[in-house]
Amino acid sequence: MSGENMQKNDIYRVLFAVPESEHVRYRDALKDSKFQSVFLPDDSDVISHFLSSECRMLVIDIDPLENRLIELIMAFLDRIEVLPPILFLTSEYSRDDIASVIKFDEADVFTKDPNFNFLAILPHLIDKAVRRSRFQSQLERQDFELQRKNETLTEENALLFIAISAFDDPFFVINTEDYTVSMTNRPELKNGFTEPLYCYQMIHGLNLPCRSSGLECTIDSIRASGNSEVSIDHELKDKSGAETRCVLRALPVLGENNRLVRIVEFVKKKT
Repeated sequence: MSGENMQKNDIYRVLFAVPESEHVRYRDALKDSKFQSVFLPDDSDVISHFLSSECRMLVIDIDPLENRLIELIMAFLDRIEVLPPILFLTSEYSRDDIASVIKFDEADVFTKDPNFNFLAILPHLIDKAVRRSRFQSQLERQDFELQRKNETLTEENALLFIAISAFDDPFFVINTEDYTVSMTNRPELKNGFTEPLYCYQMIHGLNLPCRSSGLECTIDSIRASGNSEVSIDHELKDKSGAETRCVLRALPVLGENNRLVRIVEFVKKKT
Protein backbone atom coordinates (compact mmCIF):
# COMPACT_ATOMS: atom_id res chain seq x y z
CA MET A 1 0.00 0.00 0.00
CA SER A 2 1.35 3.43 -0.87
CA GLY A 3 1.94 6.15 1.68
CA GLU A 4 -0.56 8.39 -0.13
CA ASN A 5 -3.52 6.70 1.58
CA MET A 6 -2.18 6.82 5.12
CA GLN A 7 -0.42 9.66 6.87
CA LYS A 8 3.29 9.33 7.45
CA ASN A 9 4.16 7.35 10.60
CA ASP A 10 0.45 6.91 11.27
CA ILE A 11 0.27 3.30 12.51
CA TYR A 12 -3.15 1.78 12.94
CA ARG A 13 -3.72 -0.90 15.54
CA VAL A 14 -6.43 -3.08 14.05
CA LEU A 15 -8.48 -5.38 16.26
CA PHE A 16 -9.56 -8.60 14.56
CA ALA A 17 -12.64 -10.22 16.08
CA VAL A 18 -12.42 -13.44 14.05
CA PRO A 19 -12.36 -17.15 14.93
CA GLU A 20 -9.09 -18.17 16.61
CA SER A 21 -8.50 -20.84 13.97
CA GLU A 22 -8.18 -18.05 11.37
CA HIS A 23 -5.75 -15.76 13.25
CA VAL A 24 -2.71 -16.87 11.30
CA ARG A 25 -4.45 -16.30 7.97
CA TYR A 26 -5.31 -12.73 8.90
CA ARG A 27 -1.91 -11.98 10.41
CA ASP A 28 -0.15 -13.16 7.27
CA ALA A 29 -2.53 -11.16 5.08
CA LEU A 30 -1.86 -7.91 6.94
CA LYS A 31 1.88 -7.37 6.84
CA ASP A 32 1.75 -3.71 5.92
CA SER A 33 4.00 -1.72 8.25
CA LYS A 34 1.29 0.86 8.77
CA PHE A 35 -1.00 -1.65 10.43
CA GLN A 36 -0.53 -3.68 13.59
CA SER A 37 -2.75 -6.72 14.09
CA VAL A 38 -4.38 -7.32 17.47
CA PHE A 39 -6.58 -10.40 17.96
CA LEU A 40 -9.53 -10.70 20.27
CA PRO A 41 -9.03 -13.54 22.79
CA ASP A 42 -11.80 -16.05 23.24
CA ASP A 43 -14.56 -14.98 25.63
CA SER A 44 -13.27 -11.37 25.68
CA ASP A 45 -15.51 -8.37 25.29
CA VAL A 46 -14.96 -6.74 21.90
CA ILE A 47 -15.35 -3.17 23.06
CA SER A 48 -13.31 -3.48 26.27
CA HIS A 49 -10.45 -5.13 24.37
CA PHE A 50 -10.70 -2.54 21.61
CA LEU A 51 -10.30 0.28 24.12
CA SER A 52 -7.67 -1.34 26.35
CA SER A 53 -5.54 -2.26 23.33
CA GLU A 54 -5.77 1.31 22.02
CA CYS A 55 -7.00 0.06 18.68
CA ARG A 56 -8.24 2.44 16.05
CA MET A 57 -10.12 0.09 13.78
CA LEU A 58 -12.18 -3.07 14.07
CA VAL A 59 -12.37 -5.96 11.61
CA ILE A 60 -15.12 -8.28 12.74
CA ASP A 61 -16.52 -11.53 11.43
CA ILE A 62 -20.22 -11.10 12.09
CA ASP A 63 -21.31 -14.60 11.07
CA PRO A 64 -20.56 -16.13 14.50
CA LEU A 65 -22.35 -13.27 16.26
CA GLU A 66 -25.77 -14.74 15.55
CA ASN A 67 -28.24 -12.00 16.51
CA ARG A 68 -25.85 -9.88 18.58
CA LEU A 69 -25.04 -7.32 15.87
CA ILE A 70 -27.49 -4.70 17.14
CA GLU A 71 -26.27 -5.15 20.73
CA LEU A 72 -22.67 -4.78 19.59
CA ILE A 73 -23.27 -1.52 17.73
CA MET A 74 -25.35 -0.04 20.55
CA ALA A 75 -22.66 -1.00 23.06
CA PHE A 76 -20.02 0.74 20.95
CA LEU A 77 -22.08 3.91 20.82
CA ASP A 78 -22.72 3.76 24.57
CA ARG A 79 -19.02 3.40 25.36
CA ILE A 80 -17.25 5.67 22.88
CA GLU A 81 -20.07 7.79 21.33
CA VAL A 82 -18.53 7.74 17.85
CA LEU A 83 -18.05 4.57 15.84
CA PRO A 84 -14.46 3.82 14.80
CA PRO A 85 -13.66 2.54 11.31
CA ILE A 86 -15.32 -0.90 11.11
CA LEU A 87 -15.02 -3.58 8.44
CA PHE A 88 -17.74 -6.22 8.68
CA LEU A 89 -16.93 -9.60 7.14
CA THR A 90 -19.88 -11.82 6.38
CA SER A 91 -20.94 -14.80 4.33
CA GLU A 92 -24.34 -15.41 5.90
CA TYR A 93 -25.85 -11.95 6.29
CA SER A 94 -27.16 -9.90 3.40
CA ARG A 95 -26.52 -6.19 2.98
CA ASP A 96 -30.20 -5.66 3.78
CA ASP A 97 -29.72 -7.48 7.10
CA ILE A 98 -26.84 -5.19 8.00
CA ALA A 99 -28.51 -2.07 6.60
CA SER A 100 -31.32 -2.58 9.10
CA VAL A 101 -28.76 -2.02 11.87
CA ILE A 102 -26.20 0.44 10.55
CA LYS A 103 -25.87 2.89 7.68
CA PHE A 104 -23.29 2.02 5.04
CA ASP A 105 -21.68 5.45 5.38
CA GLU A 106 -20.75 4.43 8.94
CA ALA A 107 -19.07 1.10 8.13
CA ASP A 108 -17.79 -1.07 5.29
CA VAL A 109 -19.21 -4.51 4.58
CA PHE A 110 -17.45 -7.24 2.60
CA THR A 111 -18.74 -10.67 1.65
CA LYS A 112 -16.24 -13.47 2.40
CA ASP A 113 -15.60 -16.38 0.11
CA PRO A 114 -15.11 -19.86 1.64
CA ASN A 115 -11.57 -20.19 0.24
CA PHE A 116 -10.36 -16.95 1.90
CA ASN A 117 -9.34 -15.42 -1.41
CA PHE A 118 -10.57 -12.08 -0.07
CA LEU A 119 -7.54 -11.94 2.24
CA ALA A 120 -5.42 -10.97 -0.77
CA ILE A 121 -7.13 -7.58 -0.77
CA LEU A 122 -7.49 -7.21 3.00
CA PRO A 123 -4.99 -4.29 3.24
CA HIS A 124 -6.96 -2.49 0.54
CA LEU A 125 -10.25 -3.10 2.37
CA ILE A 126 -8.81 -1.76 5.62
CA ASP A 127 -7.27 1.24 3.92
CA LYS A 128 -10.61 1.98 2.25
CA ALA A 129 -12.43 1.80 5.59
CA VAL A 130 -9.90 4.14 7.21
CA ARG A 131 -10.16 6.65 4.38
CA ARG A 132 -13.95 6.47 4.49
CA SER A 133 -13.92 7.15 8.22
CA ARG A 134 -11.58 10.09 7.82
CA PHE A 135 -13.70 11.51 5.03
CA GLN A 136 -16.85 11.11 7.13
CA SER A 137 -15.16 12.81 10.08
CA GLN A 138 -14.07 15.66 7.85
CA LEU A 139 -17.63 16.09 6.56
CA GLU A 140 -18.97 16.11 10.11
CA ARG A 141 -16.41 18.77 11.12
CA GLN A 142 -17.34 20.85 8.08
CA ASP A 143 -21.04 20.47 8.87
CA PHE A 144 -20.39 21.55 12.46
CA GLU A 145 -18.33 24.55 11.35
CA LEU A 146 -20.97 25.51 8.78
CA GLN A 147 -23.72 25.23 11.37
CA ARG A 148 -21.73 27.37 13.79
CA LYS A 149 -21.04 29.91 11.02
CA ASN A 150 -24.72 29.98 10.08
CA GLU A 151 -25.67 30.55 13.70
CA THR A 152 -23.20 33.43 13.82
CA LEU A 153 -24.54 34.85 10.56
CA THR A 154 -28.10 34.55 11.82
CA GLU A 155 -27.17 36.51 14.93
CA GLU A 156 -25.26 39.07 12.86
CA ASN A 157 -28.16 39.42 10.44
CA ALA A 158 -30.52 40.05 13.35
CA LEU A 159 -28.18 42.72 14.70
CA LEU A 160 -27.82 44.22 11.22
CA PHE A 161 -31.59 44.39 10.80
CA ILE A 162 -31.93 46.11 14.17
CA ALA A 163 -29.19 48.56 13.19
CA ILE A 164 -30.65 49.51 9.80
CA SER A 165 -34.13 49.71 11.26
CA ALA A 166 -32.82 52.50 13.48
CA PHE A 167 -32.24 54.74 10.46
CA ASP A 168 -34.82 57.48 10.25
CA ASP A 169 -34.67 57.51 6.45
CA PRO A 170 -35.87 54.61 4.29
CA PHE A 171 -33.02 52.37 3.19
CA PHE A 172 -32.94 49.93 0.26
CA VAL A 173 -30.41 47.45 -1.12
CA ILE A 174 -31.21 47.11 -4.83
CA ASN A 175 -29.90 44.52 -7.31
CA THR A 176 -28.82 46.33 -10.46
CA GLU A 177 -29.66 43.54 -12.90
CA ASP A 178 -33.38 43.42 -12.24
CA TYR A 179 -34.20 46.29 -9.82
CA THR A 180 -35.25 43.86 -7.07
CA VAL A 181 -34.94 44.94 -3.44
CA SER A 182 -32.97 42.44 -1.33
CA MET A 183 -33.06 44.40 1.93
CA THR A 184 -34.91 47.36 3.42
CA ASN A 185 -35.57 48.90 6.81
CA ARG A 186 -39.14 49.67 5.79
CA PRO A 187 -40.84 46.26 5.51
CA GLU A 188 -44.25 47.98 5.68
CA LEU A 189 -43.63 49.29 2.15
CA LYS A 190 -43.92 45.68 0.91
CA ASN A 191 -47.63 45.69 1.65
CA GLY A 192 -49.73 45.41 -1.46
CA PHE A 193 -46.94 43.96 -3.58
CA THR A 194 -46.07 40.36 -4.35
CA GLU A 195 -42.54 38.92 -4.49
CA PRO A 196 -40.21 39.82 -6.04
CA LEU A 197 -40.28 43.43 -4.89
CA TYR A 198 -38.90 46.16 -7.14
CA CYS A 199 -37.41 49.51 -6.16
CA TYR A 200 -39.66 51.50 -8.48
CA GLN A 201 -42.71 49.86 -6.84
CA MET A 202 -41.67 50.36 -3.23
CA ILE A 203 -40.21 53.86 -3.61
CA HIS A 204 -42.35 55.41 -6.34
CA GLY A 205 -45.41 53.16 -6.60
CA LEU A 206 -44.68 52.62 -10.31
CA ASN A 207 -45.23 49.58 -12.46
CA LEU A 208 -42.14 50.14 -14.62
CA PRO A 209 -38.55 51.30 -13.93
CA CYS A 210 -38.06 55.04 -13.40
CA ARG A 211 -36.56 55.69 -16.83
CA SER A 212 -39.73 54.32 -18.45
CA SER A 213 -41.74 56.90 -16.47
CA GLY A 214 -39.53 59.86 -17.34
CA LEU A 215 -37.64 59.84 -14.03
CA GLU A 216 -33.92 59.71 -13.50
CA CYS A 217 -32.71 56.29 -12.34
CA THR A 218 -30.07 56.12 -9.62
CA ILE A 219 -28.58 52.94 -11.12
CA ASP A 220 -28.17 54.63 -14.51
CA SER A 221 -26.68 57.71 -12.84
CA ILE A 222 -24.10 55.67 -10.91
CA ARG A 223 -23.04 53.87 -14.09
CA ALA A 224 -22.79 57.19 -15.97
CA SER A 225 -20.63 58.64 -13.18
CA GLY A 226 -18.12 55.78 -13.34
CA ASN A 227 -19.59 53.95 -10.34
CA SER A 228 -19.47 56.89 -7.97
CA GLU A 229 -21.97 57.93 -5.32
CA VAL A 230 -24.83 60.07 -6.63
CA SER A 231 -27.68 62.18 -5.25
CA ILE A 232 -30.85 62.84 -7.23
CA ASP A 233 -33.86 65.04 -6.52
CA HIS A 234 -37.18 63.25 -6.90
CA GLU A 235 -40.78 63.99 -6.07
CA LEU A 236 -42.48 61.03 -4.39
CA LYS A 237 -46.20 60.51 -3.93
CA ASP A 238 -47.66 58.86 -0.85
CA LYS A 239 -50.78 56.69 -0.89
CA SER A 240 -53.01 59.77 -0.66
CA GLY A 241 -51.40 61.27 -3.75
CA ALA A 242 -49.58 64.04 -1.86
CA GLU A 243 -46.14 64.84 -3.31
CA THR A 244 -42.99 65.08 -1.20
CA ARG A 245 -39.68 66.40 -2.47
CA CYS A 246 -36.87 63.96 -1.62
CA VAL A 247 -33.23 63.36 -2.28
CA LEU A 248 -32.23 59.85 -3.34
CA ARG A 249 -28.67 59.18 -2.22
CA ALA A 250 -27.24 56.05 -3.86
CA LEU A 251 -23.95 54.29 -3.15
CA PRO A 252 -22.45 51.65 -5.48
CA VAL A 253 -21.63 48.07 -4.43
CA LEU A 254 -19.06 46.54 -6.78
CA GLY A 255 -18.37 42.88 -7.52
CA GLU A 256 -15.68 41.17 -9.57
CA ASN A 257 -13.88 43.32 -12.12
CA ASN A 258 -15.47 46.42 -10.55
CA ARG A 259 -18.85 45.46 -11.97
CA LEU A 260 -21.80 47.25 -10.38
CA VAL A 261 -23.93 44.54 -8.74
CA ARG A 262 -26.01 46.47 -6.17
CA ILE A 263 -26.68 49.92 -4.91
CA VAL A 264 -27.56 51.11 -1.43
CA GLU A 265 -30.19 53.84 -1.68
CA PHE A 266 -31.36 56.23 1.03
CA VAL A 267 -34.51 58.31 0.63
CA LYS A 268 -34.35 61.59 2.54
CA LYS A 269 -37.06 64.25 2.59
CA LYS A 270 -35.97 67.75 1.61
CA THR A 271 -36.66 70.41 4.22
